[in-house]
Amino acid sequence: MSARVAVSQPVLSWALQRSERTFEEALMKFPKLGDWMDGSNQPTLHDLEKFAAYTHTSLGALVMPEPPDETLPIADMRTHESVAIERPSGNLLDTINRYQQFQDWYHDYAREQGAETSVPRVSKRPGCPASSCSPCAFSPAP
Repeated sequence: MSARVAVSQPVLSWALQRSERTFEEALMKFPKLGDWMDGSNQPTLHDLEKFAAYTHTSLGALVMPEPPDETLPIADMRTHESVAIERPSGNLLDTINRYQQFQDWYHDYAREQGAETSVPRVSKRPGCPASSCSPCAFSPAP
């Protein structure tokens, strides 16, 4: 007999929403999902592992009593009309996490290879007409 794992309905709904999958799509792959959602049955550990992979969610997040509060670890410059994204997609969060790992790896690699550990700061170009702009690395030198 396989071990059963208690999972809350809000966490299952969050995982589906995060993965941008519909309940109907998931139900085709997990016929007992309806029972998991209404609490009449609990998934086995094996089923929950498959569900985690299907929704690109960590197993640890699925066994939490409430969905985690996911915020972007970096500023999001892709927004339309500066409107903040309420809930970033799982794909976006996974991509940011992956590239932050690449940055950490390269930072360590460059240090091992003898690269300078500090990068010179870029400052505003003298006479910049936009006084409230951020430092501009790509502006031509005066």
